[in-house]
Amino acid sequence: MAEHLPMPEFGPLAGVRVVFSGIEIAGPFAGQMFAEWGR
Repeated sequence: MAEHLPMPEFGPLAGVRVVFSGIEIAGPFAGQMFAEWGR
């Protein structure tokens, strides 16, 4: 297998971890907003 090389950290968000929870938070919230707005 190929060896994974570490990605260099740069930019204003260097070292910040991002947690994606779209299914648990944004999905139901967006569905509720569409229901309230008659979509």
